[in-house]
Amino acid sequence: MKKSPNRGTPAIAALAVCALPLAVCAFEKIALVDSFDFVSLLDAETKAGTEKIVDHVMLTGADTLLWRNQSGSTPRYPSAEEMRPIKEPPIDKRRVPLSGIYGWSQLDKGETNLIAHAFSYMASRGRRTGIHLTFEENHWATFTFGGWNLDHPQYWCRTHKGAPLCKRSSFAYDEVLAHKMRLFDELLDMDPDTIFVDMFRSGGWTPAQEYVPPVLAAWRSKYGSTPPPADAKDERWLKIVSVYVERYMRALRSHIDARGRRTRLLLGLPYVDLQDREVWERYALDWKKLAADGVVDGIVVMSVRPSPKDPYGSTRAVYDHVMKCRGKAKVWFHCSVYNYEPGIPTYCKLTGDSQAEAARKLLQMAKDAGGEGVVLECVDWGNYKPEVNKVLNEFK
Repeated sequence: MKKSPNRGTPAIAALAVCALPLAVCAFEKIALVDSFDFVSLLDAETKAGTEKIVDHVMLTGADTLLWRNQSGSTPRYPSAEEMRPIKEPPIDKRRVPLSGIYGWSQLDKGETNLIAHAFSYMASRGRRTGIHLTFEENHWATFTFGGWNLDHPQYWCRTHKGAPLCKRSSFAYDEVLAHKMRLFDELLDMDPDTIFVDMFRSGGWTPAQEYVPPVLAAWRSKYGSTPPPADAKDERWLKIVSVYVERYMRALRSHIDARGRRTRLLLGLPYVDLQDREVWERYALDWKKLAADGVVDGIVVMSVRPSPKDPYGSTRAVYDHVMKCRGKAKVWFHCSVYNYEPGIPTYCKLTGDSQAEAARKLLQMAKDAGGEGVVLECVDWGNYKPEVNKVLNEFK
């Protein structure tokens, strides 16, 4: 078993924290945490390793830590609903090196429910707790397939030509929605303060994969014998698919409400622009409607594409647009070192700013725009450098 690198115990006493456990901070810094990303550095399958992950993430000064629930169809907690894949990796870690996106890590079979232990440990440090919920990775095939998904081929997604896609199940089936809600209830059983629905991690799902019998029937009921469009970005098709995506989001809200609405529901949107087209075309999701109706408590702008000529000005324009359209929801903005979509490294490249300077400007912009705070995506080992952590800790 690999052990933690000999880097000392992170000092946490000097970090800025909320005055009381679970208190709401004036400007909240939310850290997304993927414990899998630490498995080659420390023993992430143990309580001690989990605490070291929390300690490292807390160096950013984060007020809230959201723990990744699963990826590639593999939960990171003991799940009764989603069984392990049919083919499991070798478990003799003395002989088999960690390899691939999955490797030998079994975060659902640790010495306890590691997410629940992380929650307890975070709360003892005065941090809020929560779940980083992937939008559609519970069926996504990487090196593994979801067991429930493999057992239910009748619900698999289909392309316009009718080809089945075994790696995903369609949102349009009641049985799939019920399965997703049982998974969601497992998360609510851990009593998280926040659940963050991450649209970026969709497993590649798009409306182009929803040519399944229920959606086609809905199409025929509205358009008769007119064939459904091959272009899944056709406005008519998006509106029909959006019914099922919205149904999923409303079901999440109803399950939270049934427990007394103790948990915040945040919706993370990448690709946000002034026309709202990218989010709509990729996910058939009308975020403004969800915000106006109070389905979500908050919107998180996970990324925008800054103009090379005016990176910060163009970003601020998108922020102002979201604030105008936010409805009842509060808004958080991004302060990401990850650069899958433009993050701090992109702003540095376009402006010549250091990472610390770019972070400070993004933090100030989020505050000036009226945001509740920022989301740090994701906090892996060392990707938020000491100089960036210093800025984050100083910013209130």
